[in-house]
Amino acid sequence: QMILSHMPPDVAKFIAGWKTIRLDSNALLFTLTIVLVCAILSGIAPSLLASRTNLADSLKESGRGSTASRTRGRLRGALVVAEISLALVLLVGAGLLVKNFQGLLNVNESYSPQTLLTMNVTLPDTQYAKDSTRLAFHEQVLERLSRLPGVQSAAFVTHVPYSEGGGIGTYDFSIEGRPLAERGELRDAIIETTSPNYFALMKIALLEGRLLTDADGADAQPVAVISESLARRYFPGKSSLGAHIKVGGMDSPRPWMTIVGVVNDVHYSWINKENIPTIYGPFRQAPPYYTTILLRSADDPSQLISAARAEIAAVDPELPLYNIKPMNRVITESITGIAYVAAMMAVLGGIALVLASVGVFGVMSYSVSERVHEIGVRMSLGAQSADIVEMVLRSGMLLTILGLAIGLPIAFVLARALSSVLFGVEATDPFSFVGLPLLLAGVAALASYLPARRAARVDPLVALRY
Repeated sequence: QMILSHMPPDVAKFIAGWKTIRLDSNALLFTLTIVLVCAILSGIAPSLLASRTNLADSLKESGRGSTASRTRGRLRGALVVAEISLALVLLVGAGLLVKNFQGLLNVNESYSPQTLLTMNVTLPDTQYAKDSTRLAFHEQVLERLSRLPGVQSAAFVTHVPYSEGGGIGTYDFSIEGRPLAERGELRDAIIETTSPNYFALMKIALLEGRLLTDADGADAQPVAVISESLARRYFPGKSSLGAHIKVGGMDSPRPWMTIVGVVNDVHYSWINKENIPTIYGPFRQAPPYYTTILLRSADDPSQLISAARAEIAAVDPELPLYNIKPMNRVITESITGIAYVAAMMAVLGGIALVLASVGVFGVMSYSVSERVHEIGVRMSLGAQSADIVEMVLRSGMLLTILGLAIGLPIAFVLARALSSVLFGVEATDPFSFVGLPLLLAGVAALASYLPARRAARVDPLVALRY
């Protein structure tokens, strides 16, 4: 219920069957069965070991260091090693996903999304069937919004990054003189229709050529600006300036556009780790029906909502605005799924860390209780408290090192499997593969130290009575 209630509606609508998610009785029954079976096996295993104890050997050994005791000790040690290995795998997975989530947030900081307000508008076909009518609407709205108090800049674009849940669609495009070489070959890009000041508003740097200008109107030569990823992929080793492209196939009725500039990429979606090729065209040459309005403010952009509504209503009082939200909210809602996965992995990693520490503490505590007589003998023969602490710590850390040695390769395989979706973090991230194992080792050392300190306080005279 908590997950259902906190998922943003704009994201939930892209998840099939989200509204019908419920606690499945079959899944619950299966989980309870697994828990019951594990509990029974955990009780049967020690019973079987105890039933195989050789009574004569036990009486001779007075219960100290018997074969059954050593066997049980090895079993407990193996379980602790498995706990540590599992804890490490979960911790590394959680660390990678948390850093991936943080990377998705940080990559957008370049254009300060917290001071951007976005809103969508769709012009009705009947009223805005002519290009000139749509162009007039956009011109008036852009002029009115730019004059609003508190608005530093206003712009139009078809889709802002991370809109539509991060699932912005791409369209086929053609390059003049370069038909597709093979059947089934795909050449696609995000198509943006934008106002000239969009690049400045989003702080998208120009790499080559020029940006779109107000002179790129209906009577001017059709032009386009492309992203760096598109230029690198389809024009490798040469300049793309002057080349002609158009949306659709070679026989598309859309006009050929001359590439006049190349700009930095903008990361559009958490779904794709790589940048998606993008084509930007001027809105005056192809006035859109659907568009996103962006307003840049100095502080909280939500303060501009009422004034922006009034200005747009002054142009067309019947036109509704929707998806009105700050840009940082658009981003966080889009990556909510990743945030949930990262949070659940972090919780599971934390639980595994606690279980591993409890396992080490329990095994070492029980080991100390079994070796009280041995500890008494050692201390009566001159062993110091520091020697006893070292002995117990060495046993606990040996189990920890074995667990880490087994868990690290498994965690590395997991990281390689996740590498295709990780953004802003390498599969061999130092924090995940150095910091988290050290954290786990530190917790295990503390869990071993507490029984070791208790063992060092054993009174030899009392211990020798056991």
